[in-house]
Amino acid sequence: MILPIKTHLETIPPVDVFYLRRTGCYGKENTLLMKRFQKWMKTHQLYSSDAVILALALDNPETTPPDSCRYDICSPLCREFLCLEDIPSDMKNPTAGWRKLPCF
Repeated sequence: MILPIKTHLETIPPVDVFYLRRTGCYGKENTLLMKRFQKWMKTHQLYSSDAVILALALDNPETTPPDSCRYDICSPLCREFLCLEDIPSDMKNPTAGWRKLPCF
């Protein structure tokens, strides 16, 4: 059963982001990734009421095998992030880190 979801389409300019990626079936694991990302941001004083966090489901689960669905949680880079010494190792590997987020 597919539930109706309220959507909002917005065009944003390209921006550098730091992110975590999860590959696998969409579901509660994505929620856990978001919580982990938020907790890490709070620990480093990068999380506030005006913090921007984007959750990107990159694949259509109707046409992509469940174990190949990609889900990114990201936030624009800020000067404070670039000065951190304890960036999690999974924000430094090929499936996470920082990159240029293209215009949507």
